[in-house]
Amino acid sequence: MSHRESTIEIASVRGGAVLFRLLNRQGQYVGNPYSTLNFDIDALPPLDSTANLTLYGSQLKSALSVDQDVNHELVEIFHTVPPDSASLEFAIAESSGELFRWEALHDELERFLALRGPCSLKRTAYAGASRGSRVRLFAHPIRMIAFLSASGINSEGEFDAILVAIENAQKLGLEIETTIYLGQQSLLDKASKEIATGLHKGLSVKAMPKDAVAIEQALTERSLQVVHFGCHGRVDAGVQLLEFATINDHDIDADTGSVSLSIDRLTAALQSASSVWLTVLNSCSGAQAVPRLSSMAHALAKNASPVVIGMAEPIYDQDAQLFAKSFYLRALEVVAQLVNGLSVGERVAIDLGPAVSHARAVLSATHPDLPSERHGRWCLPILCQRDGGLTVARVGDWEMAKRIELVAGSLRGFPTATPEDLRRQILDLLNREPPAPLALRPDLYGNLN
Repeated sequence: MSHRESTIEIASVRGGAVLFRLLNRQGQYVGNPYSTLNFDIDALPPLDSTANLTLYGSQLKSALSVDQDVNHELVEIFHTVPPDSASLEFAIAESSGELFRWEALHDELERFLALRGPCSLKRTAYAGASRGSRVRLFAHPIRMIAFLSASGINSEGEFDAILVAIENAQKLGLEIETTIYLGQQSLLDKASKEIATGLHKGLSVKAMPKDAVAIEQALTERSLQVVHFGCHGRVDAGVQLLEFATINDHDIDADTGSVSLSIDRLTAALQSASSVWLTVLNSCSGAQAVPRLSSMAHALAKNASPVVIGMAEPIYDQDAQLFAKSFYLRALEVVAQLVNGLSVGERVAIDLGPAVSHARAVLSATHPDLPSERHGRWCLPILCQRDGGLTVARVGDWEMAKRIELVAGSLRGFPTATPEDLRRQILDLLNREPPAPLALRPDLYGNLN
């Protein structure tokens, strides 16, 4: 059994030209430095049908295939069959690269790469100096938080989908605690009664916060690994926002939610938390159409969350529920298999690409009699990850994790010219009882590599 890893770097230059090249595992280019991507994304119709997706993917593949090295790599990946596997990453160096629908690539038999089980297709956001540590520390139990409250949408289906996935993971031995914020009073009451009878182990439910500050507090008061948003996405005066409806908004059937959280504020909150593995933006269609949401996921992956699942465009609420159910079932199974047996000090890389491919395949296969404009729905979920991906390491308890992260964060925050003696004094704080495991200590610059 073999695994092929390929990375195509996407860059742009002044004047709007988009360049690309094949990289090796060390991040160095293979063959010619760059080729020009001759592909006009504005000249094609919306990706709302199988025919349009096929056309888009054909032209995109043709544009990439002018580079012989890239073409060879695509051929090899397209011909990967189980038990072999492959990973194709589009490393996006400039923001223009996030607008392309790389998920539409297909082979000569019109088999879409993003739907195939043997291959994991990702978008990589270059984090640079802002990325912080490459390794996320954790202790049991894993913690998840979800905000389910989009105006005009019944969140019960998405709520139930998340519960099914969590309870399945618990049966596999994963220790997980979940807090879900709800904007519908009836759903909140129902869930509270079920919890009171002993159902839903490790679950707590709360009313949707009434302002952005309260959301930020919920995100930072405890170390979290999974953050989920079931809401609307919109842009106001150029500012990217997540929009939530409070209980009062739902009671009066408000067209829009009264609580907005900007991507910048969310980024700051997740950076402060420094423990998050995965953020999911399950943005469904709302009163205000937002044609391109992919930049939200790209921004979060670049600056705050190692892995982000987002939607290229707003998704129908029924599809959002189906995506949540199919994605989390597979993703939490993957997490359970990888972290259950970890000893203190051990680390493991987690690839959630196959879970996204599975969810796309479920969306594609469900209800083939849907109107033609819904046939492209499977292409909406996108996976963005920070360069280097997600690696997690287990510590004995959450207090130790906080202590290591505090020292690492302090070292990362120092100016470059800070004397090494001072850095060592800060690092020596981890020698105090109980001492931090040597394998989990940062270097002098705060990096957990």
